[in-house]
Amino acid sequence: MKTGGVLLAFAVAVALFAVPVFAQDVTVTVAPGEIKSDVDINNVFQLTVTNNQGRPDIFKMVPNGPYIYWVTPTFSLIDLQSGESKTLDITIFPIGDRFGRFPFTATVTSTSNPVVSDMTSFYLDVEPVRINDISPEKRGGTVFVTMEVNSMKRRDVSFAVSVRETSGRVVSSSSFNEQIDGTQTVSSSVSVPDNLLSGTYDLFVEATADGATIKKSTPLVI
Repeated sequence: MKTGGVLLAFAVAVALFAVPVFAQDVTVTVAPGEIKSDVDINNVFQLTVTNNQGRPDIFKMVPNGPYIYWVTPTFSLIDLQSGESKTLDITIFPIGDRFGRFPFTATVTSTSNPVVSDMTSFYLDVEPVRINDISPEKRGGTVFVTMEVNSMKRRDVSFAVSVRETSGRVVSSSSFNEQIDGTQTVSSSVSVPDNLLSGTYDLFVEATADGATIKKSTPLVI
């Protein structure tokens, strides 16, 4: 190959590698990605929208989720200069006795060019009571259980404690009631048969409040 051809090929290769990688025209992020909540409580997610285009634009933000009437605002218009970012609050106020982990999304779309769009996901985890920790200890024929539990509101909670084989078969169980307000430590015990074989079992706890049952387990070595 002649010198001129080699130089031309080198110049083309350099030009290809020098092509800048442009960011997505608009990006949207949310913080935090998940909030643990109770009913009748305001939960605020912060949504940040960035216009990466080389021109100003107006974007429409629309949230979506299983109970959209919990969400404020239902939409927003965001005026952004080129390269500008703005943060807005999305408030979710769960009502009723609907408990669980609920997924939500927020979609941001250019009002001048609908192809320019981005979406992010976030979650609201609504539970009447939470079991934060379970600590079992076997002494003789009894398993003593200490639990750290939490409820954002004062509630009467029914607890069921059971020792189970890894297959799920219940070896023994007990139950009790406790009023929970905030974070508390509660204790219970469950008797186990004298002839129970050594091995690893599951200590299973169920906490029921307002018609919802929360379950958690931890290994129990005997």
